[in-house]
Amino acid sequence: LLWQWQDEMKDLLDLPSAVWNGRQWVDEEGIEHPVMGDEGIIRGPRRIGIVSYGLITYGYSNPDKSKVPELLKQKRYECIIVDEAHRARRKKLTPGQEYHRAQPNNLLAFLNEISGKTKSFLLATATPVQLNPIEAYDLLSILASGSNTSVLGNRWSLWHRENARSLEIIQGREPAPTDEYEIWRWLCNPLPPASEGRDYVIIRNALGVDDDTTTVDPATWERLAPPVRSRIRRTGEDFFAHHNPYIRHIVRRTREYLETTLNPETHEPYLKAIRVKLYGEDDTDALYLTTYLREAYESAEEFCRLLSKREKGTGFLKTLLLRRAGSSLYAGRLTAESMLGIRRDGSDPTEDEAEPTSSIFAEMTEEEKEALHRFTMILKEHENEDPKYQRVRELLFDEGWIDRGCIIFSQYYDSIYWLAEQLKNEIGDEAIGIYAGGNKSGIYERGIFQRASREEIKTLVQKGQIRLLLGTDSASEGLNLQRLGTLINLEIGRASCRERV
Repeated sequence: LLWQWQDEMKDLLDLPSAVWNGRQWVDEEGIEHPVMGDEGIIRGPRRIGIVSYGLITYGYSNPDKSKVPELLKQKRYECIIVDEAHRARRKKLTPGQEYHRAQPNNLLAFLNEISGKTKSFLLATATPVQLNPIEAYDLLSILASGSNTSVLGNRWSLWHRENARSLEIIQGREPAPTDEYEIWRWLCNPLPPASEGRDYVIIRNALGVDDDTTTVDPATWERLAPPVRSRIRRTGEDFFAHHNPYIRHIVRRTREYLETTLNPETHEPYLKAIRVKLYGEDDTDALYLTTYLREAYESAEEFCRLLSKREKGTGFLKTLLLRRAGSSLYAGRLTAESMLGIRRDGSDPTEDEAEPTSSIFAEMTEEEKEALHRFTMILKEHENEDPKYQRVRELLFDEGWIDRGCIIFSQYYDSIYWLAEQLKNEIGDEAIGIYAGGNKSGIYERGIFQRASREEIKTLVQKGQIRLLLGTDSASEGLNLQRLGTLINLEIGRASCRERV
């Protein structure tokens, strides 16, 4: 995701930047800038630095091993942008205790502390509220940290002191105040800018303050003439519904808005609409369970039933076995063989992080082994008849998806490896990219696998030199793969495939 940010900075905004990779800075040209120790993070070669907040949260948990958070707090900034900002949250949101004093997680604590060191702050997230509205208050509190009184007012503001009540009012769960003076106490701290309407222009003129003034003392109520007080009373309901600090500082941009609203600078929509056609939504699109797969599933269920009689809390194994078999018969077989203690060739590049290892498998009964062996043998016997492969092959070659570019996702590297091995002999001179974690990424060319970095693969995709990309969850975010017009998800229980219209 860091590299994706850098690409966008370079390609769309023409702004030079550098990424801190945990050891040194790497600029937009890929040039490394060696430094010594954590202190190098505050000596970047570009004015824009991109840093993973994983380094920040790690530093908070391990202050004896990393100085990154404290070093970053030493500097002053023109702007700080935080992507996926909803990850800055409270540690606990126990029902009934949501409005108690916050216990911030490491990221929320850091952002509150660094907020006073920047002129501007942008928190980017599609989900500012995930579990409770108090999370929106916590994000606004980041913007309001330090001496900034324009967001939630100063420390005497009701938006701070009565944050629970304020959230209930703006959600309509509690009636908005109707008393003139009480409305004024909410409205004056912070005072809405004149740009929000004629009412606020008149109120500011009556007080003799300009837009640089963000708060006024509630006692100034005594200086307001009766007509202005009446205006404040009439403004009350509209103020809480449309001019409160949450409305003012949480900017929502839907995809529809971005696709239909013209950018005044380019006179084109902010976002080019991409129409998508989904497959796999109807029963007629389903891949039906074959007889041999049904038998395999029954064997897996029998194994898990027997195991649960001996060991408690093993229900997850049924999910693991069936989920991996549902991804590909190959992945399901390897998982079962691992449980049976059948080791793979050390040179096999399919080692999967999700492979189960536990002492409970070393003590399996003969009955348990028999059920698991039966599961394994069924999958091995029918591996070349996997219905997933037949459908993928139809989409790629018979329906021409390969010509439009295709990315195929799987949660499991085993399934990606298996699919590449199946396709390599049918695809001719077409390259197959493998995008995965660790050092497992590479390219199949003419049936031969060569390791390659993920950056190399991404570049070849963008140039149109790789039209078929097989990826694990590593490729599920932070990638700009607009050159690939179709997508297939191997996993059972999800939308199976889609194409751009």
